[in-house]
Amino acid sequence: MRKRSKKILLFPGCVALYRFVDYEVAARKVLEALGLEVLSPGTALCCGAFLEGRHPHWMRYSAFILAEAARREAFVVTLCGGCANAFARTRQTLSADSGAGADLKDWLHSQGFEDRDPADSMHLLEFLTIRREELARGIVCSLPWRVAPVYPCQVFRPGPVMGFDDPLRPRSLDDLIRLAGAQVVEYPLKYSCCGASAEIDGPAVAHGLARARLDQLRAARARVLVTACGNCHRLLQKLQPLYAPGPFFPGLFIPQLLGLAMGMTPEALRLDRRVVRALGYDEAPQAIAVYDAAAAASSRQGPAPGRRRPASSGRSRRCTECGACRGVCPVERGGWPSLAAEMLDAKAGPGHCSNCWLCHEVCPEGVDVWRRRLETLARHPLSAARRESLEEVARSGFCLPIGEETNEYRVFSGLPPVGLPTLELLKLLEFSMADVSK
Repeated sequence: MRKRSKKILLFPGCVALYRFVDYEVAARKVLEALGLEVLSPGTALCCGAFLEGRHPHWMRYSAFILAEAARREAFVVTLCGGCANAFARTRQTLSADSGAGADLKDWLHSQGFEDRDPADSMHLLEFLTIRREELARGIVCSLPWRVAPVYPCQVFRPGPVMGFDDPLRPRSLDDLIRLAGAQVVEYPLKYSCCGASAEIDGPAVAHGLARARLDQLRAARARVLVTACGNCHRLLQKLQPLYAPGPFFPGLFIPQLLGLAMGMTPEALRLDRRVVRALGYDEAPQAIAVYDAAAAASSRQGPAPGRRRPASSGRSRRCTECGACRGVCPVERGGWPSLAAEMLDAKAGPGHCSNCWLCHEVCPEGVDVWRRRLETLARHPLSAARRESLEEVARSGFCLPIGEETNEYRVFSGLPPVGLPTLELLKLLEFSMADVSK
């Protein structure tokens, strides 16, 4: 993999593109501070993961993005955990010379792409972890906060596919927080899914899980939470007034935290004014002495994150109904009807799912739980919100209403515009609401 490439195609994903220009601005500034050339997508597009289980050719979306990046000889770094997951699984599929891999390659050839390997890709969190020593050389101040990490589930699971950090107890975000001089706060829900993906079908489930997390953070005396996912950030920041009235609990994206430790201003990193006020930023980094970043980084070096289960050539479908999937399900543990329970007993449904992949990761029999999940979800009637997002993908190529207004705001924010899908490309992707039976 071209992990030392100097040319980065920064792929924001639908959520960051539509809702979080601040995430992309901060990521660009940190990557550029590392001496990297940061490109925008020639054609921005949904990665297709939102269509999985509804459209047989959903991987065409990711394959197109990766092929376009390969044509530009760029390495894809994405801000979205769902995109990182979709890209990794699509690259794995394209590595096969028969079946779905061959069909996907044939489709790419029909679009004029050369017969070459797709671009390498990874999430920003993984990329920054690999570049940790270089980041350390750019740190100029130590942040005085107690920081609670919120881990993006799909960046780590399924472990054999993603190949980054420990899929059940990751530590990469902890390491970057410490690199910024901050103290990592431990709390019971640290490794649990935030529940953001459940919000589209079950807002009460997502809001309840988020409220429980914020309660724990306050009890642990955390000062700020840090995310590496637009969905996590939306639930825990933008939607916070809906389920947690009272004092605002602030949150930062990981490149914003690192950018502050690198001496960048809150304005340059587009910090939310509520966050600046809640952190009392005037009393923070600028007044703190410069410290020896290289020594600090060296003292934090340790063995590479371990793996809990080696990659296997395949997964069986033999379920023993041991209930391990239910035991780790954040929805079930939160007290709501879960999809894990419904997969074991149809009478227990309809259940909710947060897309965290934990059930798939822990299955002792190696059952393809993710496939079972898709089959079970396909029997559910569409919620109004999910139907609206599917209609948006069919209309625009994104699961959110992204268009020329988005580019206008990007330019206003100092970001380059992105190419939008043409009607011809949308036709070639072959998704319409006719593919959705319910």
